[in-house]
Amino acid sequence: ELLCPLILYLPVQFSVIVKASHDAALFLFSEIASDAPRLTGVLFYGIIVSRYVGCMEDGMTEICDVSFSYGSRKILEHLSFRVTSSECVVLAGANGRGKSTVLSLIAGILRPSSGRIQTGGRVAYIPQGSALFEDMTVAENLRFFATLAKTAVSDELPFNLHDYMNVKAGKLSGGMKKQLSIACALLGEPRVILFDEPCAGLDIVYRRELIALIHSLKAKGCEIVYVGHDPMEFVSFCDRVLFLGQNLQSYSREELVADPADDQQFCEIFARIFEKLSH
Repeated sequence: ELLCPLILYLPVQFSVIVKASHDAALFLFSEIASDAPRLTGVLFYGIIVSRYVGCMEDGMTEICDVSFSYGSRKILEHLSFRVTSSECVVLAGANGRGKSTVLSLIAGILRPSSGRIQTGGRVAYIPQGSALFEDMTVAENLRFFATLAKTAVSDELPFNLHDYMNVKAGKLSGGMKKQLSIACALLGEPRVILFDEPCAGLDIVYRRELIALIHSLKAKGCEIVYVGHDPMEFVSFCDRVLFLGQNLQSYSREELVADPADDQQFCEIFARIFEKLSH
């Protein structure tokens, strides 16, 4: 059970090893990953797996009656929802309501106090922070995580990353680091993808590219859980909204708006519900 907290700090603790010996660090990560035989919740951009998450045969992610506490503080109580193939579920709610905690539970970084989590396949997790090795180039980061995922770096990378392959990750802008993080997460074609506020503080061009990417992932049958505050980010690809709070409120797109194609109405109703639940 020490596997998860150990993995959580590996990109920081072992940056010196990577700088001294890429092969040594790769061997260490591979040994840790191989120690978990039937594991599916992938941490740090789709590479390391967690022992707390099972895999459903029918390809559906299910969170069943899950509760979680930090010490004596209850964060989630009896949370249940499903994510099916080609569906995007958006988690919304005020700060501190447990949105990022839900993603960490699905990824296997955290273990639920009670309840059960099953995933529809391999999980890729893109957190708000970064697990990139900043003293390695874009190409080296991709090769590193691809090796751990037992796959190859695709010739078709998102966000035109091929133009920056020889640039060190530490020299990239915040937006480009996020793009590289997402590219690392998608190595090995994960089925379940977790986005934690991927558009925070980033420009309009990046948002458009990300939106197009999410549409393509849905078309491939991926299951997506997305944390965001601005409905303009996710209005085009959101299928269901879960408002986390004292009482969970769940709305399909059809339940939220009379005309599912009316993006403006979707954003207006979302904002009203969000404001009401935040007070």
